[in-house]
Amino acid sequence: MRWLKKRVVKMYMRDDKLILHTTSIGSCARKEMLQFSGEQPTDPVNFYAQLGTFVHGMLEHCLRKYAKVGVLSNIQDAFESMQLGDEGFGEEWRAEIMEKAERGWSWLRSEEEAEHLNIVEVENRHMLQYTVDDEPVLIDGHEVWVTGTPDLIINYDDTDYIIDFKSGKTRNKKQSWQVSAYNLMRYMNFHGDPAKARIVYLGIEPKVKVQKNGKVHKYHERELTLEEVVEYGKEWYHALEEYIEEIKECYPNIPQHDDCEACFFCPYRTLDWGEEYQRGG
Repeated sequence: MRWLKKRVVKMYMRDDKLILHTTSIGSCARKEMLQFSGEQPTDPVNFYAQLGTFVHGMLEHCLRKYAKVGVLSNIQDAFESMQLGDEGFGEEWRAEIMEKAERGWSWLRSEEEAEHLNIVEVENRHMLQYTVDDEPVLIDGHEVWVTGTPDLIINYDDTDYIIDFKSGKTRNKKQSWQVSAYNLMRYMNFHGDPAKARIVYLGIEPKVKVQKNGKVHKYHERELTLEEVVEYGKEWYHALEEYIEEIKECYPNIPQHDDCEACFFCPYRTLDWGEEYQRGG
C-alpha cells in the first residue's frame, strides 16, 4: 500500500535542521513538541486523512502525465497506479475516493478546456529559513525551516495561481493561511511573482451560478485575490513568529500545561495507545 499514511508528522529534524510544516502554524506548539520528543504518539490517521491522501495521489498522477505529454490520464488508470492492496479496503471507501477524484479530474478537464491548465509546478516542495534581521534563528543550536508543498501551480492571463485541493467541504482561515504561506515562500525564495490562489473543495458537488452582473460564482471553489493572499500571508507569518516563540519555551524541557480550555478537549488526555496519557496538550 504505497500511498497509505502511517502517521502525521508536522515537526521533525533533518540535516540538523528543525523542520516545521506550514499546516502546524497556529496549532498547539506543546502538543507538536510532545510528538517530536517521542513523549506522545503522533496523531492517528483516520479514514478521511487516508481518503485525502489517495485523492491527492490520483490527481498528482494525472497532472504529472499531463505535464509530460499533454494528456489527462483516465481516472481509473490513476486509481490503479496507487498500488493499493485489498487489506482494509472496501467498496464503500473506493466509491467515496472515486467520487472525489472524479470531481478533481472534472475540474482539471474544465481548466484544460478553458486553456488555463498551463502547469508551472506539480507537488513541488518549498522551504523557507526563519530569520530575524537576516540572521538565522536557532533553537537549541538548530536552524529553523518551514516547508510546504502546493498541490498545483498554474499560469494564465500572465498570473500564477496556487491550487489547493481539499477532499472535504469545510472552509476555515487556516486554509487561506496555507495557500498564502506557499505564495510567501515562493516569493521570498525568488521562485516566482506573487500569486493568486484557488481552493477547490472536492467534498462539494460542483455548482456554478452566473449572476446578473455576469460574474461567475462557483460554490465548490474559493478564489483569493492578490491582495487577500498578501494579507493572509502577513497573518500567517505573524502566527509563525508566535509559534516559534512557543517552541522556544518548550525546547528542550516541555512544561506541564493543562490550564487552558482547549486542553480539556485535547485527545492526548484520553488517547489509548497501550497506556493512557494524562498530560495535557
